[in-house]
Amino acid sequence: MREINLVNTSYQVNEKTLYIRSAYHSQVTTEIEEVDQTQYAMKTSKRIIEEACIRGGSSYQGRTEAMKALLNVTQLPPIPINPNQDIYAFTTKSPREHSCIWIITKHIKHIESCDMLPYK
Repeated sequence: MREINLVNTSYQVNEKTLYIRSAYHSQVTTEIEEVDQTQYAMKTSKRIIEEACIRGGSSYQGRTEAMKALLNVTQLPPIPINPNQDIYAFTTKSPREHSCIWIITKHIKHIESCDMLPYK
C-alpha cells in the first residue's frame, strides 16, 4: 500500500472538484479528485458535502428535502452544494454505502442516455 503524503484537514468543495469518494487506505478516510490533483481527508465524504452545503447557505438535509420536493423524486436527488458557483453533486448510490461516489457536475460536458438492464 502506498504512503499518503497530502492530507487536507479542512477540504472545501470548489470549482476544481471532480468527485469525492471513500479512500480504501488505512491512513485516510476520503479521496478527493480535482482537475489538477488528488487530495485526501480524514472526514467522510458525506461530512465534506454537509459542510459544503452549510458554506453554500443551507443544510444538507434542507437541500435534500427541497430537491426531492422540486423534482418529485424520493431517492438520490442532486444536491445544490453552492448554486451561486454552479456547483451541484449527485451520488452513484446511497450516501450510507461505503462505495458511494459524489460526482460534482461542474465539469460534465455531455450526458447520454443508455438502456437500463433489469436487475437480477
